[in-house]
Amino acid sequence: MAVSAALSTGELLYAPGLSPGEAKRLRVLQQRLARAQRGSNRRVRTKPAIAKLKARETDRRKD
Repeated sequence: MAVSAALSTGELLYAPGLSPGEAKRLRVLQQRLARAQRGSNRRVRTKPAIAKLKARETDRRKD
């Protein structure tokens, strides 16, 4: 999504998301999750890390 909201005055509002470093970390974690074997300890540790980053992004949008 390019613009979060466009006002009738023509003003464009952008919602903050993840920083470039956080976005890269999320990509790496998602790749790790995709490659991990189901039921493995690494997969169990990776899922909460992804959830934490996504929750951070959601919290920023709500502010």
